[in-house]
Amino acid sequence: MRYHEIRQALKETDYSAFVEDDAENHCSDVLASVLQNIIFSAEHAEIPKIRVDALIHLVRQEPGGEAFNAEALKSCQQNDEGIKNLIANIKDDDAGVKYVYLNRQDEFGGDELQVPGDADATKTAPEKTVSSMAKRAAGNRS
Repeated sequence: MRYHEIRQALKETDYSAFVEDDAENHCSDVLASVLQNIIFSAEHAEIPKIRVDALIHLVRQEPGGEAFNAEALKSCQQNDEGIKNLIANIKDDDAGVKYVYLNRQDEFGGDELQVPGDADATKTAPEKTVSSMAKRAAGNRS
């Protein structure tokens, strides 16, 4: 191919098909972080909830959440599995104020964060020491 043929082929290429937009995912990460902080702070509440406008304000205060709005909240709730686990429902109360009802910490396993496959995570310091000594001893026998 000659240069002008390559250049012509590049002009005909639709580059927009290769561009991906990750803005929604970034906002959902910020939203998830804010929701988790609210849930961990709401141990006293039997049914934790927050006004939609207050939640939007909190998310907008975080880096990366400046463009967050009610439509983004609805989209995240419908499309993001992590957000679905944190939000129980979004609905109006008797006075017509829109609230985000949150799942309680114990409903999504918030206390028990462990790395999958890490068997040493549940061991105490002496158990880890003994375990590592046994592994070294077994390795020296071979």
